[in-house]
Amino acid sequence: MGDGGEGGSRGGERRRWPRATGRPRDLVAVSGEAEGLPYHLVDIGVGGMAFQYVGEAPLPLAGFRMDVYEERTLRVGRLPVEVVADRARVGGVLPLRRCSVRFGALTEAQRRQLGAFLGPRAATP
Repeated sequence: MGDGGEGGSRGGERRRWPRATGRPRDLVAVSGEAEGLPYHLVDIGVGGMAFQYVGEAPLPLAGFRMDVYEERTLRVGRLPVEVVADRARVGGVLPLRRCSVRFGALTEAQRRQLGAFLGPRAATP
């Protein structure tokens, strides 16, 4: 994974920055998809995030941006993402997947919004 290395710690992925655990009502969604489904935020840091979703196949996220929500409130919008890993989770009734993404270049406003979102969450290595 290049020096950005922002993915989950599972399956040989490495993280460069610590991550904060997502809260139960933290969600992510593809920017601009009004009818798209939200996904559950697993963890997030300054370099990337991981989320889980129901699906048989990986999400086609190339060229897309993602939004981060706390309940129904947009906290960080239009984050450029690059998929680091997208793996099926074993077990359970539904076909769950975990997707880890690395953030691309963020604007100053996005960095501030992300910092404010991360502030009250405890970072984990």
